Amino acid sequence: MQSTQHAMLKSPDLIDVLPLSAKRVIDIGCGVGEIAKEYHVRGAPEYYLGIEIMPEDAEIAKQHCSQVWVGNIEEFDSATWDQMTNFDLWVFGDVLEHLYDPWQILKKVRSVLPNHGSIACCIPNVQHWSIQARLSIGDWRYADKGLLDRTHVRFFTRQTILEMLTDAGFEITDLIPRYIDHPSAEGFLNAIENMATMTGGNAHTARSEASVFQYIVKAK
Repeated sequence: MQSTQHAMLKSPDLIDVLPLSAKRVIDIGCGVGEIAKEYHVRGAPEYYLGIEIMPEDAEIAKQHCSQVWVGNIEEFDSATWDQMTNFDLWVFGDVLEHLYDPWQILKKVRSVLPNHGSIACCIPNVQHWSIQARLSIGDWRYADKGLLDRTHVRFFTRQTILEMLTDAGFEITDLIPRYIDHPSAEGFLNAIENMATMTGGNAHTARSEASVFQYIVKAK
């Protein structure tokens, strides 16, 4: 079976769910500022703060952001969090899976987010059929990119994404699946349907969720 793993780029689908009405945006893991650049093309917010752990990427991102902080959000102290209380949009583009405790970070975000505010995330789906197929033969190997990116710390399915966000106090308004076509998918998805039936699950749901490579999520 050929690998379906691809570079987890900042998704254009994520950009599409960002509300143009947002005035102050904070982009966690902003990379080189590709989301900030496109967002300004569509309608510039008053202030766009990028936070990036890699100094070299942060330097490039300064071209597209109002300001860029270099750092790890999981290491921010209370004084730093106090400076993030007036942002009405938080963006997590392929970031939550890299955090040790994304559940706690989302709860902190909820505590500082205005009631009219929202968050947008893109999160890879570990339930994808290619991962299930490889796991069935013990092939769980990390790579430089893709669903098993070696820098991923946490792994999520549709169900656990919903639980993580709702437990943090968010109401999900959009959940958009992203797909990657592959000629081997059909046979493996049929097998996953059979396995779900044998375990007492819903075969249709199992097939549907195993087809998804990544989820785009917006919540308020």
